[in-house]
Amino acid sequence: ILSASVCPGNYNHFMMVMVMVMVMVMVMVIKEESMQPKQKSLEVMPNQACTAGKNQQTVELDQKLERLSRVAYISMLALDVWEDKDAAIAWLARPNQALNGQVPIMLCKAESGSKQVQRVLLALEWGGSA
Repeated sequence: ILSASVCPGNYNHFMMVMVMVMVMVMVMVIKEESMQPKQKSLEVMPNQACTAGKNQQTVELDQKLERLSRVAYISMLALDVWEDKDAAIAWLARPNQALNGQVPIMLCKAESGSKQVQRVLLALEWGGSA
């Protein structure tokens, strides 16, 4: 049923999108489970160190989710531009002159780096200079 509704040329793209959606759903489930309050005993009172640690864990998890989201978006954009999974992966994994010799996927650690990679990919897609 699934393959019948998808054009053969777009099947790889469709599958990659589905994998990315599944990853994002799994991450959201993990985040939601980690945010669920544990059943507490009346004798146990939370101390500030424990609460601060949970807040720090939440911040770190949010940062990881943001990074994952940037990598997923840039990966999909690269696939759209190159129209070939192997070519997109190769481009993302090699140093790029338009990015001052930096590796595109590594720049996705930060929002500003992700924007630089996006700018280059969109320029490639539309035939402009980065």
